[in-house]
Amino acid sequence: MDVESIPRPSVVDLLEGRLREDNLSGRRRPGSLLPPERLTNTLFNAYLPVRRSLRMPFEDAATAAGRLAPVVRAVAERRVEEAQRAAEAYLRSTEKIMLSSLSRARQRPTDDPSG
Repeated sequence: MDVESIPRPSVVDLLEGRLREDNLSGRRRPGSLLPPERLTNTLFNAYLPVRRSLRMPFEDAATAAGRLAPVVRAVAERRVEEAQRAAEAYLRSTEKIMLSSLSRARQRPTDDPSG
């Protein structure tokens, strides 16, 4: 997909805005599985115990910026395929760090249930 062909605002932006709007208003869309407040609570309950592990890839700003640099460079130079490959590599490396952090966190007990 060509970066320039993505509509502004993108579909993701529109969906995120709609979900936020629905959450704030307390409305429930027909056909939704959970009311918005329940979905939000479910997501937070899943996230809170692991949040410390998931921020590991971003704790060292210089290292995080270094992982992102190839993506930024390719986008700035409008090299679409290279940007896509760089973004995928960035996401894979970030995922690997997060999974490694989660694995280590599971091996050590903690008294803090919030992670």
